[in-house]
Amino acid sequence: MKKYLMLILFLIGTNIAVAQEKFSYNQNGLTPVYLINKVDSLSQTELFEKSLEWVKKNYKNPNEVIKATILNKMIRIEGLTPKWICIESLGTTFCSDALYTIEFEFKEGRYKFEVFSLTFVSQNGNYKVNLSNGKDYYRKNGKLKQFTKDTPQAISDLFNRLNEELNNYILGKDKSDKDW
Repeated sequence: MKKYLMLILFLIGTNIAVAQEKFSYNQNGLTPVYLINKVDSLSQTELFEKSLEWVKKNYKNPNEVIKATILNKMIRIEGLTPKWICIESLGTTFCSDALYTIEFEFKEGRYKFEVFSLTFVSQNGNYKVNLSNGKDYYRKNGKLKQFTKDTPQAISDLFNRLNEELNNYILGKDKSDKDW
């Protein structure tokens, strides 16, 4: 009986740990490469439709943002977050926008949120972020460089926020249409 109880507790703990997984950007780059979000109550078609609604609702020009779709299987978008990260230097604030490409794939009761690219867009030009290696932001001793100390957390936060917003919309937790 003890063995079964321990097995059940282990499985419950494992499911909770998987459900709480988030993106993290560090010296090794962005990990994990993608997240699987479980939504057991919805079919593949419903997940696709809800995700498409979310894109149309949250982006100013959704037809320009949507780069590819395969009906009920996949949506790829290229989005822009303005003034995503700002750095103060010599009394002046410099801000960069985030231009990113993400893709959603759908199966029964779950969808995959995958990050393909991220580019800093600023007046001084564009800089493509290496998602598989974050060493540009760290010193050899493993500490963050002063000038870019907020960047790894900002990268993690950007993709975690987008994933959470999409998931909340799919689950009906989006409050923006309530009580108007």
